Amino acid sequence: LNVIQTWVAEGNPSQRLVERLGFRFVGRQRSSHAVDGRPCDRLLYDLLASEHREIEEDRWERVDERRIRPEAQGRAAGRTGHSNAAA
Repeated sequence: LNVIQTWVAEGNPSQRLVERLGFRFVGRQRSSHAVDGRPCDRLLYDLLASEHREIEEDRWERVDERRIRPEAQGRAAGRTGHSNAAA
């Protein structure tokens, strides 16, 4: 599998989701879809396998950072005498 393609009707809120997932806008099919009987454009997106790997690597780095931060904050709180635990 080298590429995944998708489309979203223009104005559909799921357009943000497609873009957040890393899909890239590649084109527009004008007036090729109907919503409530009105013509609207289809926005075309794709995601290459190589781009997906880059996104996955970045995502794991962010996950690792989130795991490290709470531990570091806990150690810092212990040094200052403050604690998040209830007394």
